[in-house]
Amino acid sequence: MKVFLENLKPNMNPYNGKGKFIDRLANELKKQGVEIVDNPKVCDINLCMNSLPKYDYGIKVTRLDDVAFSNDIIHKNIYRKGLRKTQFAIKTADAIIYQSKVAKNTNEGILNIKAKKDTIIYNGTNPQKHKQEFIKLPVGKNFIHASQILFPQRRVDILLECWGEFIQDKDDVYLHLVHDRNEDFENIDLTKHKNVLYHDIMVQEDLDRFVYSCDAAISIKYQDSCPNFIIESIAVGTPVITTNTNGLAEILNEPQVIVANVDPYYTH
Repeated sequence: MKVFLENLKPNMNPYNGKGKFIDRLANELKKQGVEIVDNPKVCDINLCMNSLPKYDYGIKVTRLDDVAFSNDIIHKNIYRKGLRKTQFAIKTADAIIYQSKVAKNTNEGILNIKAKKDTIIYNGTNPQKHKQEFIKLPVGKNFIHASQILFPQRRVDILLECWGEFIQDKDDVYLHLVHDRNEDFENIDLTKHKNVLYHDIMVQEDLDRFVYSCDAAISIKYQDSCPNFIIESIAVGTPVITTNTNGLAEILNEPQVIVANVDPYYTH
């Protein structure tokens, strides 16, 4: 079988979740004996992320994650602009791949449309590709929250409120926040909180070592389709605290993931 991956480009952003996903997908398909081609004219499967493949060759498959459902700055500036493109893909593609039930229900509920054929394939990663090496962190318990971009749905402000209560009677616990400081959409004073340490965004190998050295990872973005950070944390053996509207909470449970049932599901 020959597969054309429209989003597979050289020199992709090493911090971007979609870029990391498509690279992992290509490597795993090759392991399965699938040929990844760079010419869509010769493909059997023509796959594109978040829009209909632009080349009219092969079986056209679109992989969808999120869709605009709030006034969050990311949804308003990015996803809302793509609503028609997403709707057209669901109507027209031969098949749709959703990241999770969260992604499927949100897309179908908001756009009021169903695909000709669809399936759910959760994000994954190969644990052998992730570094399990300790780095020096403060003595005590260490927690980590990492993302490429901070924006309101990631709820770091609420995380910091919870942290303030949690740490009142503790001096040896630390929260590490990792994000791209050049792309910060949150107006949060990150300096006034006890035992909170801030780090700039890291390449995967450095992030793996950091997560491996922590006691737990935290991912509490609301209505998150299928975050790479969770599977990357599990891949190095670090348990994750997450919320019930997270797509991976559909298939994972303790000891890998501790699910906090704190959110009402989004209704369409």
